[in-house]
Amino acid sequence: MNEYIVTGYDEEQNEVPIIGNHTTRILTDDWAYISRVVRQALERGVHVVEINLQAGRRRAKVIGYEECDGLYERNKLQTRVALLLPPNYCLAEEDDALFIDGSDDRGWTLDGFVIPRLAAAQVTAREVTR
Repeated sequence: MNEYIVTGYDEEQNEVPIIGNHTTRILTDDWAYISRVVRQALERGVHVVEINLQAGRRRAKVIGYEECDGLYERNKLQTRVALLLPPNYCLAEEDDALFIDGSDDRGWTLDGFVIPRLAAAQVTAREVTR
């Protein structure tokens, strides 16, 4: 079961009700149902409908960060990793370790995009559970 957040906007980009509330949470695996909700909202005069799939948060640890010699080397690695991340993932430094936090968004997934992209840049990261 997926959770979708459906938000409607009028021509001035103000939020407008979709189903009773301004923002509607829908729990379903039926994409046809989501399509019907959107079609009905558009027929009622909603100008734009935004649909966001709420995926779970994921985390990966950057391997080798602890062995970096000094602040300069750590900053260099942080910058290198940050430049390779899509907008749905960010860096977090905790307890002398570097982590990548975020949630999957369309094709930008941790295991299908982020970790392979880092590997291509010779940076190793492994998914961890909290």
